[in-house]
Amino acid sequence: PVAVMSTSPRTSWTPTADQAGDHNVTFTVADDGTPPLADTELVTVTVQAIDTAPDSFVFTDQLDLARGAVATSDEVTVAGINKPASIEIVGGTYAVNGDTYTDVAGSVANGDRVRVRVVASTVSGGVSNATLSIGGVSDTFSATTIELRR
Repeated sequence: PVAVMSTSPRTSWTPTADQAGDHNVTFTVADDGTPPLADTELVTVTVQAIDTAPDSFVFTDQLDLARGAVATSDEVTVAGINKPASIEIVGGTYAVNGDTYTDVAGSVANGDRVRVRVVASTVSGGVSNATLSIGGVSDTFSATTIELRR
Protein backbone atom coordinates (compact mmCIF):
# COMPACT_ATOMS: atom_id res chain seq x y z
CA PRO A 1 0.00 0.00 0.00
CA VAL A 2 1.00 3.57 -0.59
CA ALA A 3 0.92 6.23 2.09
CA VAL A 4 -1.95 8.66 1.46
CA MET A 5 -1.30 12.31 2.18
CA SER A 6 -4.08 14.65 3.21
CA THR A 7 -4.51 18.06 1.60
CA SER A 8 -2.33 19.26 4.40
CA PRO A 9 1.11 17.72 3.85
CA ARG A 10 1.67 17.37 7.58
CA THR A 11 -0.36 14.15 7.97
CA SER A 12 -0.36 10.74 6.37
CA TRP A 13 -2.02 7.32 6.55
CA THR A 14 -0.55 4.04 5.34
CA PRO A 15 -3.34 1.54 4.61
CA THR A 16 -2.86 -2.19 4.84
CA ALA A 17 -3.48 -4.67 2.01
CA ASP A 18 -6.81 -5.76 3.48
CA GLN A 19 -8.17 -2.20 3.32
CA ALA A 20 -8.84 -2.11 -0.45
CA GLY A 21 -11.79 0.07 -1.45
CA ASP A 22 -13.03 3.57 -0.62
CA HIS A 23 -12.45 5.03 2.83
CA ASN A 24 -13.42 8.27 4.54
CA VAL A 25 -10.53 9.26 6.73
CA THR A 26 -10.40 12.15 9.14
CA PHE A 27 -6.99 13.57 9.83
CA THR A 28 -6.33 15.55 12.96
CA VAL A 29 -3.67 18.12 12.34
CA ALA A 30 -1.64 19.76 15.07
CA ASP A 31 -1.44 23.51 14.65
CA ASP A 32 2.16 24.41 13.95
CA GLY A 33 1.36 28.08 13.44
CA THR A 34 1.18 27.96 9.63
CA PRO A 35 -2.16 29.50 8.60
CA PRO A 36 -4.68 28.59 7.35
CA LEU A 37 -5.11 25.32 9.20
CA ALA A 38 -8.25 23.41 10.19
CA ASP A 39 -8.36 21.21 13.26
CA THR A 40 -9.48 18.24 11.20
CA GLU A 41 -9.80 17.39 7.52
CA LEU A 42 -12.13 14.83 5.95
CA VAL A 43 -10.84 13.22 2.78
CA THR A 44 -11.96 10.22 0.75
CA VAL A 45 -9.21 7.90 -0.41
CA THR A 46 -9.35 4.81 -2.59
CA VAL A 47 -6.95 2.04 -1.64
CA GLN A 48 -6.00 -0.19 -4.56
CA ALA A 49 -5.50 -3.87 -3.90
CA ILE A 50 -1.99 -4.99 -4.79
CA ASP A 51 -1.98 -6.59 -8.25
CA THR A 52 1.14 -8.44 -9.38
CA ALA A 53 -0.59 -10.74 -11.90
CA PRO A 54 -0.22 -9.14 -15.35
CA ASP A 55 -2.57 -9.31 -18.28
CA SER A 56 -1.87 -12.38 -20.40
CA PHE A 57 0.85 -12.13 -23.02
CA VAL A 58 1.72 -14.29 -26.04
CA PHE A 59 4.98 -14.84 -27.87
CA THR A 60 4.86 -15.64 -31.60
CA ASP A 61 6.64 -18.96 -32.19
CA GLN A 62 9.32 -19.15 -34.89
CA LEU A 63 9.55 -21.85 -37.58
CA ASP A 64 12.14 -23.07 -40.11
CA LEU A 65 15.21 -21.88 -38.24
CA ALA A 66 18.72 -23.02 -38.99
CA ARG A 67 19.99 -25.68 -36.58
CA GLY A 68 21.59 -24.04 -33.54
CA ALA A 69 20.39 -20.53 -34.48
CA VAL A 70 19.57 -18.04 -31.74
CA ALA A 71 15.87 -17.20 -31.88
CA THR A 72 14.65 -13.95 -30.32
CA SER A 73 10.96 -13.44 -29.60
CA ASP A 74 8.83 -10.46 -30.37
CA GLU A 75 8.57 -7.94 -27.55
CA VAL A 76 5.73 -8.06 -25.04
CA THR A 77 4.80 -5.21 -22.70
CA VAL A 78 3.94 -5.95 -19.08
CA ALA A 79 0.48 -4.54 -18.35
CA GLY A 80 -2.15 -4.78 -15.64
CA ILE A 81 0.03 -4.67 -12.51
CA ASN A 82 0.41 -1.93 -9.91
CA LYS A 83 3.41 -3.30 -8.06
CA PRO A 84 6.58 -5.00 -9.35
CA ALA A 85 6.01 -8.67 -10.20
CA SER A 86 8.40 -11.62 -10.23
CA ILE A 87 9.81 -12.79 -13.56
CA GLU A 88 11.54 -16.10 -14.28
CA ILE A 89 12.34 -18.29 -17.25
CA VAL A 90 12.92 -21.99 -17.91
CA GLY A 91 14.76 -23.14 -21.05
CA GLY A 92 16.08 -19.82 -22.30
CA THR A 93 16.94 -16.25 -21.34
CA TYR A 94 14.99 -12.99 -21.17
CA ALA A 95 15.81 -9.27 -21.41
CA VAL A 96 13.87 -6.39 -19.87
CA ASN A 97 13.79 -3.03 -21.65
CA GLY A 98 16.64 -3.99 -23.99
CA ASP A 99 19.03 -4.82 -21.15
CA THR A 100 21.30 -7.88 -21.00
CA TYR A 101 19.73 -11.33 -21.45
CA THR A 102 19.64 -13.41 -18.28
CA ASP A 103 18.15 -16.59 -16.85
CA VAL A 104 18.19 -15.27 -13.27
CA ALA A 105 14.83 -14.55 -11.63
CA GLY A 106 14.05 -10.88 -11.11
CA SER A 107 11.18 -8.43 -11.14
CA VAL A 108 9.40 -6.23 -13.68
CA ALA A 109 7.12 -3.21 -13.44
CA ASN A 110 4.05 -2.18 -15.38
CA GLY A 111 5.12 -0.94 -18.82
CA ASP A 112 8.39 -2.90 -18.95
CA ARG A 113 9.14 -4.53 -22.30
CA VAL A 114 10.36 -8.15 -22.35
CA ARG A 115 11.92 -10.38 -25.03
CA VAL A 116 12.85 -14.07 -24.78
CA ARG A 117 15.73 -15.84 -26.46
CA VAL A 118 16.32 -19.55 -27.05
CA VAL A 119 18.84 -21.58 -29.06
CA ALA A 120 17.17 -23.63 -31.79
CA SER A 121 17.59 -27.38 -31.73
CA THR A 122 20.49 -28.94 -33.61
CA VAL A 123 18.14 -31.70 -34.75
CA SER A 124 16.28 -31.38 -38.05
CA GLY A 125 12.66 -30.48 -37.20
CA GLY A 126 13.51 -30.17 -33.48
CA VAL A 127 11.75 -27.75 -31.16
CA SER A 128 13.32 -25.65 -28.39
CA ASN A 129 11.08 -24.05 -25.79
CA ALA A 130 11.52 -21.24 -23.26
CA THR A 131 8.72 -20.60 -20.77
CA LEU A 132 8.57 -17.11 -19.27
CA SER A 133 6.50 -16.48 -16.13
CA ILE A 134 5.57 -13.05 -14.81
CA GLY A 135 3.61 -12.88 -11.58
CA GLY A 136 2.25 -16.39 -12.16
CA VAL A 137 1.15 -15.73 -15.77
CA SER A 138 3.25 -17.51 -18.40
CA ASP A 139 3.71 -18.28 -22.08
CA THR A 140 6.09 -20.54 -23.97
CA PHE A 141 8.21 -19.26 -26.85
CA SER A 142 9.03 -22.09 -29.28
CA ALA A 143 11.66 -22.22 -32.00
CA THR A 144 11.46 -25.03 -34.56
CA THR A 145 14.44 -26.04 -36.69
CA ILE A 146 13.91 -26.47 -40.42
CA GLU A 147 13.26 -30.08 -41.36
CA LEU A 148 15.82 -31.39 -43.85
CA ARG A 149 14.50 -33.80 -46.43
CA ARG A 150 16.62 -36.44 -48.06
